[in-house]
Amino acid sequence: MFQFPNVHWIVLILASTIFGALALIVKKKGLEHEHSMEYLTIFKVFEFIIVIPLIPFLNFGYTMTTYLWLYIVSLFITTGLYFQDKGMKRTEFSEAIPILSMRTIITIIASMIILKEYLAITQWMGAGIITYAIYKIHAKKTILETIKTFETAGLVYLFISLIILGITMVYEKQLLITTNVLSYLVIMYAFSLINSFVALTILRNGYKGVIHGIKKEGKMILLAAILSTISNILFLTGLQTAYVALAEIVRKFSTVISMLIGKKYFHEKEYTKRLLWTLVACAGLILIAI
Repeated sequence: MFQFPNVHWIVLILASTIFGALALIVKKKGLEHEHSMEYLTIFKVFEFIIVIPLIPFLNFGYTMTTYLWLYIVSLFITTGLYFQDKGMKRTEFSEAIPILSMRTIITIIASMIILKEYLAITQWMGAGIITYAIYKIHAKKTILETIKTFETAGLVYLFISLIILGITMVYEKQLLITTNVLSYLVIMYAFSLINSFVALTILRNGYKGVIHGIKKEGKMILLAAILSTISNILFLTGLQTAYVALAEIVRKFSTVISMLIGKKYFHEKEYTKRLLWTLVACAGLILIAI
């Protein structure tokens, strides 16, 4: 099992949030000039290339049942990431990033149902604070106007991705029990690459789209893949000894880091207001964590 000796899980998850925040900023910049499925496929190509040197040192002697579950989970992850990319592409950065905090609530509910990891009343109060903060970020003059903002294509795509990825995280922990971090990551990267390439071939222009995208935004996508891979390794390592819900909560502090750094690169209206309500959402995360 891949581990960082004597390093507490919360330190690993916090380190993961920093790299994850940087990856989100770089990804948003790259998506501005690239088709969502094309971007995702190139991203997966680079992710797999990054972990290829690890393959000779890893164990892949798992049962067919384990591989079947790994592939099923990879389908959900690929689908979730596709909708997340579509949502981020169509939504302002300062709107999209806070919404990612909602995935914590999905994971909490899923972990209660599947893993029997129950949370206290104060932790549910934290979930309520997160929900209210997300509402205030999009609040208009009337409730009806506010509701209509959540009907935009970009936000709908983001919410679909939250549901898929939030539930999938619970099954990721289960699979980590029978595998190890690096083997799991390599297998999932390989399966996700296959899934995204098949989808790109069906929906668009296959390998031609990959070549076109690499020429156009290759450097930005490669940087995002490197940052994301480091974040994933740190997070999955921490997840081995943490409650799924709590690990997901700590990781969501990347939203604040993303918003603070992103302010320099994304000049959007109401950015300060959205940043402040993102901090309120993170207060909800703290309430859940204690």
